[in-house]
Amino acid sequence: MDKEQFRNLPEKLKRLILGQEAIEIGKGGVSQVAKKYDVSRTTVTKGKKEYLAGEKYSSETGSRKKGGGRKLITVKNPEITTLIIEMIEKENGVYGDPMTERKWTTLSTRKIAHYLKKDHGIDISSNTVRRILKKQNQPSAEQKDERNR
Repeated sequence: MDKEQFRNLPEKLKRLILGQEAIEIGKGGVSQVAKKYDVSRTTVTKGKKEYLAGEKYSSETGSRKKGGGRKLITVKNPEITTLIIEMIEKENGVYGDPMTERKWTTLSTRKIAHYLKKDHGIDISSNTVRRILKKQNQPSAEQKDERNR
């Protein structure tokens, strides 16, 4: 297997292949395999341990543990949506369409993110604010402008 094919494999499968190859080589196998595939010796050693433990790779299980990764801000801080909606409703520039009940504000998502940081100490990106507003069906001024183009 060449390096290019190897790079496209899932992490766990890579480690198992590295471990198996290192075991087949024997003494000095970890260093040789690490050099051959341009990976760290630690990765090869971990693969070797996984292979010896009888671990298998299955595409159905995926390459990551379930529930891994950073949690959404709306999960870590559930009141964030309420804070954003209240901030928009306090703003004098809340406008809407009476026929569809859609609302928009003159506040940009950047300004909302800035005020959340300044007033509440909540570090949030303007893109996250946009996603929250979209989920609440309350587009920002920027989104309204995009629709009118």
